[in-house]
Amino acid sequence: ARFTHVLVDEVQDTDPVQAEIVRALCGAALRHGKLFLVGDIKQSIYRFRRADPEVFRGLRDELPAPGRLSLTKNFRSQPAILDFVNFLFHDEFPQYEPLEPFRAEQLS
Repeated sequence: ARFTHVLVDEVQDTDPVQAEIVRALCGAALRHGKLFLVGDIKQSIYRFRRADPEVFRGLRDELPAPGRLSLTKNFRSQPAILDFVNFLFHDEFPQYEPLEPFRAEQLS
């Protein structure tokens, strides 16, 4: 009850015990705007610490659909690179969300 909001960054590197702590901190308010998650399943790198991208997916799926926002706009990469990444990972990640370039390809 002490915390009005909980923000967890880099959720793709969360392990099952950490997820239970987050759930305990949020209580029933988890489904009512108390929890904010930031992460990208494609960037999970800490499997040696028991981090599991499915933990992120599970927490995300507990949130109401209107409270979920996918950030697929990419500000750093050229469209050709994103086309390659999307092609390569589309079948490798369940529920893959393609990345979109912020602007058209710029040749220098």
